[in-house]
Amino acid sequence: MLFSTFAVVMASLASTAQSAPATGPAGLVVLEQFLSKDGASTITVYGDAKRDVTIARDTDLFKRCGTNQLTCDNAHLADRNACNSLVNDLRGSGAALPGSPRSICGTYSGSQCCVSWANPVSGAVRDNLVSAAQKALDGCQGNTGVSGKTSDTLIGQTCTSQCLSNRASGC
Repeated sequence: MLFSTFAVVMASLASTAQSAPATGPAGLVVLEQFLSKDGASTITVYGDAKRDVTIARDTDLFKRCGTNQLTCDNAHLADRNACNSLVNDLRGSGAALPGSPRSICGTYSGSQCCVSWANPVSGAVRDNLVSAAQKALDGCQGNTGVSGKTSDTLIGQTCTSQCLSNRASGC
């Protein structure tokens, strides 16, 4: 009797684990995972765990949007090689960013680099992330890694801020 009860509980837990979405950093879930174009990195796309996201529209922001005002930081430094690999994979990609994804991370030789953004976006493709990410890579010089945030960043039709760091959530 005890064995059959244990078997039923274990089977129930196994089916629950298979149906639940993979969880990521605070408030995010894994939406997609794939190998980079060069096969050297694993790319992970994270989205909001909460699915009823609202896309913000602020016409004053659009007047200055796209300037990618850069602020470098020494917190959450990402490996520069991992970031180069991620940015190269995003460059030229016409793959759509659905409203929910909030970050894309690449793992290269065990080191993680993430591009994350503050607001849900619309009309965006992965290539829209490259300009601000490249600006952080070029402008935030450090011996041990890179961490930078751009403000007034246009991703598709949404003006937001974007980060390049070792975290999927925040800078």
